[in-house]
Amino acid sequence: LKTNNDLGQQDLIGRIGWWAFQGTVLLIDLDKSVAICCDSVETLKERGYPIEQFVSTNFLPRKEFIEFEAEVGNRRLKCLLDTGSTLNLISTSEGDEFAKIDFDHPLPSAMLSVGGSPLGPCVFHETQLPFGIEAIIGIDFLETQIVCIDFIHRKLFLCPVSIMRGIQKLGDA
Repeated sequence: LKTNNDLGQQDLIGRIGWWAFQGTVLLIDLDKSVAICCDSVETLKERGYPIEQFVSTNFLPRKEFIEFEAEVGNRRLKCLLDTGSTLNLISTSEGDEFAKIDFDHPLPSAMLSVGGSPLGPCVFHETQLPFGIEAIIGIDFLETQIVCIDFIHRKLFLCPVSIMRGIQKLGDA
């Protein structure tokens, strides 16, 4: 790290990698600006989150990333969940590094599904992705979902915000 004495407190941004949450369950609801870190999925259920109604999938075996399988249109892809990426990226070819991204020309929206359950439309930008990753799911898509990451059991739970709000309204009636 380099020291820059011209930086003020407002210039400092903290980032925490996913490994800081090992041994926990993390729920992220960007629509409500909520993040909950707890000891189990059962704790979230007790707090009113119907996790059993979320779409779930296991992490893929690689331990360096939060990686899972999803379907985009009619393609099955290895996806990386990345809250540090604003955009959703899809690989055009495999390489050793990221390639330039054409920000002005995203691909047409495609349905993103997990285990055959549709989660909603997703807009991708094409690029070359390293490490055998076929797609990166970033904030553009995650802000439409309530995301629960169970680091204990290596499971990912997703629920579209629109469906969750409908469930909550039914519970209020």
